[in-house]
Amino acid sequence: MYPQPLPGSSHRFVSVGTCHYPQGGCLGAILLVDFGMGMRERGPDPDEPGFIKGDARYPVINITPQVFIPRREEPGWAFQTKDGAYIRDRNGKSGHLYTHPFPVSDHEFLVSYKVNPTDHYKDVANAYALYLIDTEGRHRPVHADAALSCWHATPLVARPVPPAVSSQRDPKYAASNQAVCVVANVYQGMEGVKPGEVKWLRINEALPRYWSTGRRWSPSNSSSSWKAALWPRVQWGVVPVEKDGSAHFVVPAGRSIFFQALDENFRELQRERTYVNYAPGEMRSCTGCHGQSSHTGATGGATAKLLALARTPSTPQPQPCDDGRAGQVIHYPTDIQPIFDAKCVKCHGAKEPAGNLKLTGEVTQFYNTSYEELASKELAGPIIPEFTSFRQGDRGNYNGAYLPPRNLGSYASKLITMLTDPANPKNAKNDHTKLLTATELMVLSRWVDSNYQFYGSYFGRQHPHWAKADPKDPAYDPANFRRKATFDEAIGFLAPSWHR
Repeated sequence: MYPQPLPGSSHRFVSVGTCHYPQGGCLGAILLVDFGMGMRERGPDPDEPGFIKGDARYPVINITPQVFIPRREEPGWAFQTKDGAYIRDRNGKSGHLYTHPFPVSDHEFLVSYKVNPTDHYKDVANAYALYLIDTEGRHRPVHADAALSCWHATPLVARPVPPAVSSQRDPKYAASNQAVCVVANVYQGMEGVKPGEVKWLRINEALPRYWSTGRRWSPSNSSSSWKAALWPRVQWGVVPVEKDGSAHFVVPAGRSIFFQALDENFRELQRERTYVNYAPGEMRSCTGCHGQSSHTGATGGATAKLLALARTPSTPQPQPCDDGRAGQVIHYPTDIQPIFDAKCVKCHGAKEPAGNLKLTGEVTQFYNTSYEELASKELAGPIIPEFTSFRQGDRGNYNGAYLPPRNLGSYASKLITMLTDPANPKNAKNDHTKLLTATELMVLSRWVDSNYQFYGSYFGRQHPHWAKADPKDPAYDPANFRRKATFDEAIGFLAPSWHR
């Protein structure tokens, strides 16, 4: 929080590292961040082996390592004690805390600093004083008020006027609330993927959770899956990739967009593990799939040679398995379970299931039987948790590191391998490669590539209580239980009428 650029740098800034639940003050450690390093690997925490104070090998450096935010633990902080050990404290009364950093130089910072470790700003009005700290650990008092805490220090000195950044936006696409993207070469950064393998890019949106979704009908859950995808994803469509690896297409503006590189069967080869918001009319290019952030896109004569730029931007189109509409909601109860019911439960039923794998659709507290079987055994691919699970004892790890191609999704899925590889299993009797139609297999692989998404939107009543009619609520329609939202409903700012 509270990032401020370092003097003379275009890619380094200082900020405060605070809790997921900031507990009213956005308090924590002071961090130096270098986003020009192009790295996604995190360094060790101060209490982990290998930690070196001021370690410049990583893009984030904690210059106040006597306090940090423990991973996978929230809310609260970890404070260093006199013997060098760290203790966890949810109230913040076991050590010093910082906030509101302002850089005086590239190694000195004005901060709001809690002088007495046991004070709390809610109890002690003047708990925070103004201090000058540096990367060597020195702390020098600047000002303390007898009655109030000192917040948001801003030196009143002359500074160079930042350069004006010209905005080049296409009015045609701005009017339709779209942006234009150019991928110079999708194969850059795609080790092990041969030229010609990537045929399509899938355009997805990570849906924000609007206030209108509410917190109704508890106990239930707001996450879209079990310890995997935190936000529901929807598909805006697919666009072609040219022979030289270039792509030129439009995307919706003002939304959290990420891409997946797909093979000829529309199965994921690589996944963008973050998202980008595009402004209306914006034109943006990137070097490739998971290229380093410090690299620039193709310019000048290089862009003129891209095959994709020889035509107008592609408009997202449906996959062959779709109903003719590019925009699709991925909803396990209506998309995936019917496939299992029609093709799989004869052998993988409730009684003596083959391979000890049940693919039946009984409703469970949060999801259903087949989904929890696949997820708990990671048969649809490795689970990279984005959130702490709702199942007792499970914990997310918030992994955001770069992963090579084919590490996630269909190519890492035992389920998809079983259904597509004639050598698995080796006996013809149990050959599953002709079990599903091409359409069913494409629908299933797209779900696999969604990172175990169960619910397609935030809307609808999910707890098993609502699976049947409610005598106390005669107006309730059980058809709304785990109902699949339309694409427009899923991406909408307002809840559909059946959710209210």
